[in-house]
Amino acid sequence: MKVGQMLKQARKEKGISVREAEEKIKIKGSFIEAIEDEDFSKIPGRIYVIGFLRSYAKFLGLNTEEVVNMYKSEYPEKEPSPVEQEEVKGFEKRNSNAYYVIIASGLVVVLFFGAMFFSNQQESDNIVSENDAGISEPINQGEEIEIIDEEEPEPQEETPKPVAEYDHVEVIVDIQGGPCWVEVVKDGRRDYTGMLQPGETYKYIGESQVQITFGDAATANVTFNGEDVGIVGGAEQVVTKTYQLRD
Repeated sequence: MKVGQMLKQARKEKGISVREAEEKIKIKGSFIEAIEDEDFSKIPGRIYVIGFLRSYAKFLGLNTEEVVNMYKSEYPEKEPSPVEQEEVKGFEKRNSNAYYVIIASGLVVVLFFGAMFFSNQQESDNIVSENDAGISEPINQGEEIEIIDEEEPEPQEETPKPVAEYDHVEVIVDIQGGPCWVEVVKDGRRDYTGMLQPGETYKYIGESQVQITFGDAATANVTFNGEDVGIVGGAEQVVTKTYQLRD
């Protein structure tokens, strides 16, 4: 039995519909059906397939690692073709040559600035020697020297910065390291489903609640109502987070 058939059979044995599974694990029903039919081309990327498999297997009470390993054995990652390998080797060779050029250029720059520094240091030493050779005016012993005590300024209390108050929910998602599939539900209504690209920032605003399902939690850093709450989860984890106004 293949991995998709096993998951479908487990769902039916528990009397769970695709719609019920979708609501529980926050994965689109079309993705659940694609997993059961093993039509993985409908899911955006292998990493998301593995993440969805973990969540779905856990929901059905199956061993998540066994399910993932079963999928990996049935659908191993493709090895690069000989042409792609040659391109990689050529790229590495070019990078190696460029590396030595950069090192040599760096050494030339270091030697140049080192020589300039040494020259300036000698000039500075000459100037100090000339100043030392000058005659200083002696201080008369009979003269009183007035020492003025400078009062230290009283420390000023720092005014605390006002904390911004929000009458709505504002969630800013910063994608780092790789693309991330998300599903966004604002105030109970599905607002967006799709891929977020690395290096870009996305903002979602709701009146009282924003719920986001992340396909690869390790790539998403979230700021909620002005507070950085950090990365939402681990690599290849499908995580659902709910952000709402505090009472």
